[in-house]
Amino acid sequence: MAAKLMGVKAVIVMPRITPDIKVQAVRARGAKVILKGDAFAAAAEHAQELIKEHGYTYIPPFDDIDVVAGQGTIGVEILRQHAGRLDAILCQWAAVD
Repeated sequence: MAAKLMGVKAVIVMPRITPDIKVQAVRARGAKVILKGDAFAAAAEHAQELIKEHGYTYIPPFDDIDVVAGQGTIGVEILRQHAGRLDAILCQWAAVD
């Protein structure tokens, strides 16, 4: 979505096991999706090949200090948007490879 808003081309490489609902959601936001490999490692390797071939800029999906910091702002956003008392916030974490 950020790439679309900025008018920048986005190519997202995901493993073939990625749920279709996620693939369709990414495409709906204007990104080109490439499904490669059966696990994250194979998809990440293919992304590195595309970088070498096309000179793309790589933005890591999760294991980068700036990405983690950006994800950490979700809690602040929830607190700002919810006027009442919160008893709990449930999060799901998915391990990759």
